[in-house]
Amino acid sequence: MLITLGDVHQLSVQPRTPTPVESISYPAVAAHRGGRALYPEGSMDAFRAVVADHPGMPLEMDVRPLADGTLVVCHDDTVDRIAADGTTGRVDQMTQAQWKNLRVKNLDGTVTGPAAFLQDVLDEFGGTNTVMLIECKVYTGSARNRYVEQCWPYRDQIIAASFSPNTARILAGSGFAGQYLATKPVADIPEWAGHVAIDHTTITPAVVAEVHAAGSRLWAWTVDSVARKDELFGMGVDGIFTDDPTI
Repeated sequence: MLITLGDVHQLSVQPRTPTPVESISYPAVAAHRGGRALYPEGSMDAFRAVVADHPGMPLEMDVRPLADGTLVVCHDDTVDRIAADGTTGRVDQMTQAQWKNLRVKNLDGTVTGPAAFLQDVLDEFGGTNTVMLIECKVYTGSARNRYVEQCWPYRDQIIAASFSPNTARILAGSGFAGQYLATKPVADIPEWAGHVAIDHTTITPAVVAEVHAAGSRLWAWTVDSVARKDELFGMGVDGIFTDDPTI
């Protein structure tokens, strides 16, 4: 088969299908820790409910390692706050068997479900259009490398986040859309930070303008009222994290 220069040119200008991360509809609402006001925090039950009941809503979660390095979905360094049965202890001292037996609860404790492994999340939602904002709670060593290895096949669906500028930079450099997390406005937004997320109470129109001038998307955490959501979107904030996906 003879391929002409015209054929090559035609192939080169074929439109590329946008990735799920590139296709986020803004302003966006992401289910913080799986929508923990309604569903068991950071659980597969929560993520499934959000995907089923709120189509197109990104899932936000945190990951950290067990004693053997296996990554699990958990915000805190202990299970004291989330365990439905009163279990206590550090996540990084737990075994896989202990994690499998752990049940977590929603904010008011009325709904419980089994704790999740990161691989459970990737196996179920990887290869779909579901966007996942996954915060890396480990800043050095093998656990961070494991995050990259596990998540990399699904990088088109993942915004990789960290409160550590160095870790966030490394994740962005590994092929992920990077999100720089901070508690207050960032003075100098690095060019790799396509997304910035800060405490919503620190956001003003001037902050929004500064982030956008740097070429980044601005997200606000954690917003649980319709009035504040509307106010932030009115300022031009690109997305919010919320515990209540129904707001």
